[in-house]
Amino acid sequence: MSEYSLDVMEKDFDALIIEASKTRPILIDFWAKWCQPCLKLKPLLEEAAERAGGAFLLAKIDIDANPNLAAAFRISSVPTVVVFRNGAPVDSHTGLLTPADIDALMKPHIPGPADDLLEQAKQATEKGDHSAALKLAREAFTLDETKDEARLFLAECLLHPGSGAEDFSQVETLLEPFSDSGPLAATILKLKGRLFFRQRPALTLTGKGAELLQKGITLAAEGKTEDAIVLLLEAGELDEKLARGPVKEALIQAFHLLGEGHPKLNSWRSSLMMLLT
Repeated sequence: MSEYSLDVMEKDFDALIIEASKTRPILIDFWAKWCQPCLKLKPLLEEAAERAGGAFLLAKIDIDANPNLAAAFRISSVPTVVVFRNGAPVDSHTGLLTPADIDALMKPHIPGPADDLLEQAKQATEKGDHSAALKLAREAFTLDETKDEARLFLAECLLHPGSGAEDFSQVETLLEPFSDSGPLAATILKLKGRLFFRQRPALTLTGKGAELLQKGITLAAEGKTEDAIVLLLEAGELDEKLARGPVKEALIQAFHLLGEGHPKLNSWRSSLMMLLT
């Protein structure tokens, strides 16, 4: 154990990782005594932590001594490193890393000048001043385009109905580096869902089902996702052709907006399946 690294056991995980990551990034090293690549990587990680001078903390977890933690993080191969920030995993890598690789992995997560602007942008959002939030988010991203948090928050600000933004092409560019899997999957899918509804053109279809579909899309763009889903399901019940096309597409995006933990999600997914059978 040193000023910049420590060994962590399961009983201390909440305090030493989850809570501590709310004040600075934590780099978790999942390793094993029998793993030769792990033994090669360990001193490189320790040197990187010392080089950073406390900008992040290295937490070493022996998977054999902490099998529940290894299972929780689905560690199937070691060495695996996971970056924790603000109480959640935000990045990971499996296999050996060079010193330059380690620095590149941590750079987007270490606080810098952009973080102060991001905090101001978030405070502006909380106060309902979305145009100011967008301006500050742009400045933060300009300062550090490598920072995922700055990139994603700018996308979020651009998509907010109160921001005044009308051109969403930049959002597509901001989201390009991210896949729909990994630690940020839920955030990426939610932003892509908001983009889907914000840039959706008015429908040229006619009929009651099409009318309900358009109203549902409008509500989703305004952030009224639950109300939107109700109307979208009604539209699908009225028009089978719509159900198998634009209604299905819109509902899938709306489900991403809700997130996996929403209490009504499974029920609404079942309703969509009934429409399609």
